[in-house]
Amino acid sequence: MRTLILVGLMLSAPAFACPDLSGTFRCQYQDGSVETLTIAQDNKSGVEVYNYNGSEIAADNVTRVLPDDANLKSGTFRAWCDDNTTLKAELISEYWDNSRYIGDLTMNMFFTMENGSHKSKSTGVLKTGNGDHPIDSTTVCRAM
Repeated sequence: MRTLILVGLMLSAPAFACPDLSGTFRCQYQDGSVETLTIAQDNKSGVEVYNYNGSEIAADNVTRVLPDDANLKSGTFRAWCDDNTTLKAELISEYWDNSRYIGDLTMNMFFTMENGSHKSKSTGVLKTGNGDHPIDSTTVCRAM
């Protein structure tokens, strides 16, 4: 009986391992633009699902194909939580600008709460014909 309880706890652990990122935040980016960010979350069948400004992000570590848009084509996305402090995500895609292929993008994202503010950190690389261009940016969005 003890073994069954332990197995049950291990299988349900991912549902409890994600951070609470919910709220409404004001983000100001390096280029001076401002955005309101709204995050809601819900546990659906044991999977934490974040609604990030209208886009659903399931923290189940399942790779999903992204629909093509003007800048991202042939892309995949996955998100997961290893602990109760950080939502992690990985985006792999071709990057396009003005209908011109620029290169291959690999981006890792980390979403946390710090002192009531939402923090997102992006790292990775854009590989182009002119070499590798590193990505390393952090945005802190203040609670509204």
